[in-house]
Amino acid sequence: MQFAGAILLLMLVPCAEGQPPEATPAGGLAIEQILSKNGCGAFAGLVAATAGVGQVLREQSDAGLAVFCPDDGAVAAFAPRFSNLTADRQAALLLHHGLAARSGEVELWLIHRRGPIEVRTLDGGRWGHGVLSICYLGGAMQLASSPPSFTTPVEARVTSTVVYNDRLTVYLIDAVLVPGAPALFDYSDILVTTCVMLGLMMLVLGSCGAICS
Repeated sequence: MQFAGAILLLMLVPCAEGQPPEATPAGGLAIEQILSKNGCGAFAGLVAATAGVGQVLREQSDAGLAVFCPDDGAVAAFAPRFSNLTADRQAALLLHHGLAARSGEVELWLIHRRGPIEVRTLDGGRWGHGVLSICYLGGAMQLASSPPSFTTPVEARVTSTVVYNDRLTVYLIDAVLVPGAPALFDYSDILVTTCVMLGLMMLVLGSCGAICS
């Protein structure tokens, strides 16, 4: 079982392109420079230009940071909408692409759960519910900013892993993630309640059948 999990982890984490893992100096990584050198130039520019975002990412990198970085085409397509956001929402949207996770942790969570997972993003719910839904389907990680349900649309897909070292993982994705609305319902609670109600109904029907017979 452990061997199978290791094989799946290798499949989920492709080798980062380019040079071997970079050194990770103390005091926080130079996130903007690392992103700009690995196919995330447009997103890195937004991070550098938005107050407070780079600092949050650098501080988190000391404990472990995963970034889902939209490719340059995705950022360009979203640029008109981004420019119309308030400064606070711009910062929240950018931080929504970051997770507090050491290298390989996202993949291990997916293996452990064997299904979709919900992970808190670095925006802390400043806009929306501050959670990213992640699943592995069709050979790639798929992402959504809405609570998981049967109708949750896929918002973006991971196309490659461009940085992978002891403190930082950068996944290239094909769309910008927009924080979803706060969850109105806890789907897990609804499922449990439904199961309990069905159980009670079956018990009552069984008792009625026994009495009638």
